[in-house]
Amino acid sequence: MAEVRYEIVEKTGETPDKILSSLVRNPTESVAYLCLMTRGPMTASEMLESLGYYSDTWFTDQFNDAVNLLADRGLIRRAIDD
Repeated sequence: MAEVRYEIVEKTGETPDKILSSLVRNPTESVAYLCLMTRGPMTASEMLESLGYYSDTWFTDQFNDAVNLLADRGLIRRAIDD
């Protein structure tokens, strides 16, 4: 089963600033959001690979949770395949 690719909903305005300014409080969400801002649509696994994390199960779970929270809050969405 293929993983879902996500993309940012709002690329300009207040949302990116708010997410990135919350880096200390919500580091995993902020890093996931930053990955999507700089690299475009990606899966959670691709984001982790780009950060150099491949097999840390605890961090993988945290990162997947962060991506799901961003999606639940409407800040990122499922990317439409080209």
